[in-house]
Order: sequence, then structure tokens, then C-alpha cells
Amino acid sequence: MIGDHNAKPNGGRAGNFFWKEFPNSDTQHDFFVSEPFRMGEEKGPEQHAAGGDVLWGGMTTDGKLIGVSNMLYMWNSFPDNQGDAADIVIGALPGQMGYDFGGKQSGDGTGAVVADGRLYISLANGNKIVGFSSLPAGKGQKPDFAIGSPDINTNTLETNYIISNPRPLTDGNSLIVVSDFDGMMHVWKSLPDESGAHPDITYDFRNGTYRPNSETLHEGKLITASADEIHGWSRIPLNGEMPDIHFKKKIGNAELQSVGGIALDSKYFFIGDGKKIYVWEGIPSNDTNPRYTLSSDYIGRLSSDGNYLVTTTVEMPGGAVIIFRLNDMTNTQQIMLTKKFNLPQSAMVWKNRLFVADTGFNRVLIWNNIEDAIKGKDADIIIGAESLTEVNPEIGKNKLFWPGTMSFDGSYLWVGEFKFSERLLRFSVKP
Repeated sequence: MIGDHNAKPNGGRAGNFFWKEFPNSDTQHDFFVSEPFRMGEEKGPEQHAAGGDVLWGGMTTDGKLIGVSNMLYMWNSFPDNQGDAADIVIGALPGQMGYDFGGKQSGDGTGAVVADGRLYISLANGNKIVGFSSLPAGKGQKPDFAIGSPDINTNTLETNYIISNPRPLTDGNSLIVVSDFDGMMHVWKSLPDESGAHPDITYDFRNGTYRPNSETLHEGKLITASADEIHGWSRIPLNGEMPDIHFKKKIGNAELQSVGGIALDSKYFFIGDGKKIYVWEGIPSNDTNPRYTLSSDYIGRLSSDGNYLVTTTVEMPGGAVIIFRLNDMTNTQQIMLTKKFNLPQSAMVWKNRLFVADTGFNRVLIWNNIEDAIKGKDADIIIGAESLTEVNPEIGKNKLFWPGTMSFDGSYLWVGEFKFSERLLRFSVKP
């Protein structure tokens, strides 16, 4: 069995290939399943390919197949076809009762092994191994013990405030960090000055439908967005205040479907959705139409300083940085910078300076004048490397591992790394 995050039979979504005998040709496989929990249903899992689960697991010496996704599956013998349901299914889908092996617990690195009659399951994103003292036999069972955690339910990443995919925002006085992976937003009332400092306030979005995937902060206004919905605070919520700015599905005649980036500056409020960037002068009311609309085939996270609007894309080889000059909003054309980057996840503009999180090359590039970047000149500053030829991911005070997002207040540059390092780093401006 091979679980694939990007399986072609499922339109590039997750799924699992099964071979009843070891393959001897490139294209051969016996059957494919996108959603293991539907195996055994009358219609069959092949007709339910809207989503998909990757099974992580292993096989026992006596031929049992064990797979873990949102639930724990165990077949007493290798399944014959896509309708051959697991003999034992333990756990729950998200929102259901039962032990959740998936959600934030499983993920890259999850696996299962049987040793001396015990079943051990590594829950990579749960930061622990859970175990059954003997092979489980019923749906309602929970693991008997945990390794690396006080109990089977505690995620020590959460209790130690370790943030996955942190996206920082700062005004120079406070720090806000959003993570759609964790489903949380953390607020430090004053800038932390030591490693591992715990936040003062945490907003937990995991139990609702709103899960911020983009955000912006300007002059105390904090705005976050999730799919077709936008929530914001007129001032930084230093005391756990609820948002007082709300938009859902539309603002004026602008239809919101899948917001991919937002930005706010002293002049404009930008929302990137699909292939359009809607522009308002200031924060709009619910019935205010956009003043301008920009178009681009590639729209990611947005940043603006009032003179330039920048975004990035990873939807082309190497990725690109896209720049709009805002001096003539009725005739703004996109400028695309390519060939310098390796899948940059975000760019930021601050007082005509351009910052690029060059994720795949493990560095942050800074141009003191954005026009120099447009002219094709090399960056003035490289963070995370000594030269443009040094591109390896590394962990260290002067190294970066997949930088993804940034925030700058003129004194400190905060860099959030994407995935596996789980670091948020602060760099000081040299005197």
C-alpha cells in the first residue's frame, strides 16, 4: 500500500494505492481508495473523491494491514478491493466522538508498528507516540499509554506554545502571530525579548468554521480572513476583545469566495480573491463597492505601503514576485519578477523597501529600493546565507529553514518558518 498526498486518480488530492502482489510494472495497481472510511459502503469509495485521506501505517508479520489517518484501521488480511472494509476501525472523523488519531495529531512522519504484541502509533503533529498494550479489538478503544507526553490527550506542542507555520504581525509595540495550521492566534502585549516566551492571549479557532489564512495590521487595525469571511479589530486586542469588523460572502458588489490575501495601508484596503484584487479607500462598510479592481493570474499573500502592492506565487516553476505600482490605480499593470527565487511564499513592502521570503532557497532577500529589484539588481541584504549561492536549509541563529512569512517595524524583522523547524525568529536592524 502507498499513500499519496497528490494522487492523480483523485485529481491531485490525497489517496491510497493498493497492490495485492508486489508490482512488476510502472502503471500496475489493483485498486485505489481516496477515503478509507467509505470502504464497504454500497456506492463504494471511488464515487466519493471530493476529499481524500492518506493512510500511514505498516504490516504485521502475520499479514495484518494497519493504516492511520483520522482513524485507526486494521485489516486482518490484506484487502481484496475498494469495497473491502477494515475489520476494526477506531477513532472518529473530525467533529465526532472518539479518540482523534488525525486532525492535528497525525501528519508527515506518522506510522504504526507492532512489537511484542503491542501496537505503537507515532502521531507526528501530536508530538507523541501512543500505544495499545495489545492489538485493539473494538471501536470505542483508546490508546492505553503515551510516550513523550503526560497522557494520550496532551499535545506538548500546544502546552509549550510551539507554533507551526507562524505568520507574524507587529506594530513595534505588540506582536500577533497567526497559524491556520494550528487554528490559533497568539497576542503578546509587548514584544517578547527572550526565546520561548508565552503569549498573553490566545484565540482558538479550531472549533468553528472560521480559520484565518491571511491577515494584515496597520495603525492598530488588525484584519484577518478565512475563505469567504473577514473579521477585524479596530485596535489590537490586548485584552482578548472580540472582533468588531465583520464581512461575509460580499462587500458591496465584490463577491468573496476564497480570499487568498489581504493588505491595509494608509490609503487602501486590498482583498485578493481568485484572480482579482479588490481595492477600497479605507475600511469599507458592507455595502461599499470597490473603488478599483486589479487583475492577476497569480495572487497570494498581499502587502502594501501605499506606493506599491506586492504578492507572490508558487504556481509556476521557481515561483515569482508580483508588484503593482499604485500611483495610477486606473492603469496599474503587474510587474513579475522571476528567475531569482525558489517558491517564495510571501513578499513584503515597507517604505519602498522590498522583502522576499525565498522559501525554497532558505533566505530572506531585501532590496533597499524596490525599483532596484524591478530593474533586476541583486538584493542589498541576504538573511540566512552568506551569498546567493548558499541555499541549503539549516537551523541556527544566522540560518533559515524554509522562511515563509515576515513582519517589520523598522527595528525588528520577524520571520516565520514554514513547516518543519517551527521557529519564529527576530532579527535586529544593525546600527
